[in-house]
Amino acid sequence: PPLADPAPFLERLPASARAREELMHGLLLLVATGTSGGGEAPKQAGARLPEQVLANVLVQVLDGLAYLHKEQHAVHRDLKPANVLLNSAGVCKLSDFGVSKQLGATQALAETQCGTTAYMSPERIKGDSYAYPSDVWSFAILALEGACGAFPYPAFGNYFEVVKRIVDGPLPTEDPAVQALLPAELYDLAHACFNKDPHLRPDVLEIGRAHV
Repeated sequence: PPLADPAPFLERLPASARAREELMHGLLLLVATGTSGGGEAPKQAGARLPEQVLANVLVQVLDGLAYLHKEQHAVHRDLKPANVLLNSAGVCKLSDFGVSKQLGATQALAETQCGTTAYMSPERIKGDSYAYPSDVWSFAILALEGACGAFPYPAFGNYFEVVKRIVDGPLPTEDPAVQALLPAELYDLAHACFNKDPHLRPDVLEIGRAHV
């Protein structure tokens, strides 16, 4: 699907003490929904982030991914709430680059499998070659998790359910329960990022260009 203009949603919070306080509290709630690693299912915390707080977090995550993809030519490969850190000034940083992969060229592909299964894109789960668009899929999961207060897929019983649901099942944005919790602009943004064809997903600069 075409990418809608993200500007109405991706707006920064004012640089005030109150805004920083809300951002810190909100991101802590987001991290609480994450997973400790491996392939286990994320926790269901039920803590939704205020729209402005979530938008601020997503803007900063996009900034980090843009640097990683465009300057370092690397794929994070394990983007999830637990790997987004926050300091006392309300600044978000991406962490845990132990499984990141530096690509030899802009169009290069990676093939090794590592990271947290529940946040992987379909091409990674299938064992196909992958590149930067795999992080864009994980970014959309992160965005929906913050907006919904829970992992956007139903609970997984085992690894095979993860594979079947992500590879063959409907997109999280096709779930009416998820749709009911999303602002229209965030729905459009996430739905574009959830394209199962990685070549049709927007890149991080396309997602964020309207607010830069």
